[in-house]
Amino acid sequence: MQLSSTVIRSAGWRQAVVAVSLATYFVLALDFCYAGSPGRDSKKTANETYLFPTDASHQINSGFADYRETHFHGGIDISTNGRIGYPVYAAKSGYVYRVSVSPYGYGKMILLRHDDSTFTLYGHLSEFSKKIQKLVETARKKEKKYGVRLRFQSGEIPVRRGEIIARTGATGIGGPHLHFEIHGKNYSYIDPLIYKSVDVTGYRTPRIFNVAVREFNSGLTEVSSVSGRDGECRSNEEFHLNEPFYFIVHAADSYGRENFKRPPKYITLKIDGRDFISLNLTRIATDDYLDINSLVDFELSRGSKTYYILCVNRAIPFSVFTPGAPLSGLVGRNFTNGIHTYEITVKDEDGNEATATGKFVLGLPGSSTRTNGSMAADPAVPLPFSERTISPSPALSVQFPANCFTRNIDVSVHQQSPDSFQIEPAGEPLRKKLKVTWKVNDAGLLLFRKLRYGWSHIPYSNDGKVLTAEVGFRTGEFALLRDNVPPIVDRIRVSRKNPFYRSVAPNEFNRVFVYFRVSDKLSGINTDDILLKVGSKEYLCEYDVDKHAAMCRVDAGLLRRQRRITVVVADNAGNERTVVSKVKFR
Repeated sequence: MQLSSTVIRSAGWRQAVVAVSLATYFVLALDFCYAGSPGRDSKKTANETYLFPTDASHQINSGFADYRETHFHGGIDISTNGRIGYPVYAAKSGYVYRVSVSPYGYGKMILLRHDDSTFTLYGHLSEFSKKIQKLVETARKKEKKYGVRLRFQSGEIPVRRGEIIARTGATGIGGPHLHFEIHGKNYSYIDPLIYKSVDVTGYRTPRIFNVAVREFNSGLTEVSSVSGRDGECRSNEEFHLNEPFYFIVHAADSYGRENFKRPPKYITLKIDGRDFISLNLTRIATDDYLDINSLVDFELSRGSKTYYILCVNRAIPFSVFTPGAPLSGLVGRNFTNGIHTYEITVKDEDGNEATATGKFVLGLPGSSTRTNGSMAADPAVPLPFSERTISPSPALSVQFPANCFTRNIDVSVHQQSPDSFQIEPAGEPLRKKLKVTWKVNDAGLLLFRKLRYGWSHIPYSNDGKVLTAEVGFRTGEFALLRDNVPPIVDRIRVSRKNPFYRSVAPNEFNRVFVYFRVSDKLSGINTDDILLKVGSKEYLCEYDVDKHAAMCRVDAGLLRRQRRITVVVADNAGNERTVVSKVKFR
């Protein structure tokens, strides 16, 4: 086998601490390999206590712990074949603990609490059961807004296992599907697919695409390509490492129509045939939910290619690594100099696995070639980001809480003009929100963040003297802008069927859909207060973020008598648009 090798000089991040306090690196990349035939027998061991929540399909569109820019994917997305309206069943007996309605996130959502103090969550619903729907409508009328959050006590709304609690939909972010989560007693996130009763179709064997090792200080990157088959990938090249290092792996799993986008659930690293460190992505503690950026390597990850760091960040400890493991994942001075072998195994919930093996030569300066080297790794040096406030001008200050970044970085704030500032390095993920305080002396100014597609409005408080806001997601460019332009409302239309998605549910209420496109170029739509008037009756409309449209169900008889419709829409700057239209309906 021919192996090509390329050496690249990298500037690196001199104060990077993604998994440990590591700066620049050395990389060994192995070309993708995959195992042979999937295992026939499921390796699931969890008790069969959960009912599959829908009969729409057993196909998964997105898996547990899939990478999102700001968090782990906390559940599974079940395909509904591009349709809405399938029954949603309670996976276990219990009671309705919380209900929320929002045009964002989970959309219409139900959280059940069960008799054993565990929880299940059902998201992106089109409608609730009649009892829940009535309580939601009452809350909307009382609060006079679309988005509501309701919490219930035990006994208020009991549910039995298999009872229909809602119907599948496409509310919130994304097209038609059912988002399903299981939470432990302490609300930790649990992969639903570890349970035998929650099964899906089309398991496929995971693949290992690339393996990397990162040196402590060298700044050199060496990439090599290899080939392998039948579940065994191997590089015959001996790579010489002169500093402590850790492993990174690009691996993915798939089932059904997916093309290897979800992470494998178990990753194990052995060195010289002995267990070194393990990663378990079937259970994620609540405190770790937002810390995926500490586990993902952004130097190597591109697009859908996600590289996972096999090293514990002591500044941000992860529950996903082997419980109680004394190893940090950093290979260093407690290993003998000389030739060592490694083996990385990735596995899914069903027991299918793939393995990549290779060799490295350790030659640490000043280190003996002792033969009694311990498997205990060098301790990872914690370099947490300390709390600080940066004021680039007397009018502006940005407060950074402790450990708001996943690594220790040199952060700076540059005020480019009196109305804009930049937090650098740009695009850095934030674990905690930053507090911005800005003396503006103008209540008409709004705070915005610059994204790829334009400016995005940030919620704020502005009393005409001082603007305060909390900034999350990522660092970047921010500005004060003025929005005096009201939203745009397109033609109002009427349909007997859902205008955006095909529904399998019957229209039980003799209602029709009134819908219209609505958009705003700057501050965005105030989605809580899109008002539709038919005669003297008022309706709060549902906003579809993906379609940029609003709709609501109206009594068909009322619409036949009162064909004059009024729509009132406002943006987040308070600009309002009123449109009056006559509709034809029989």
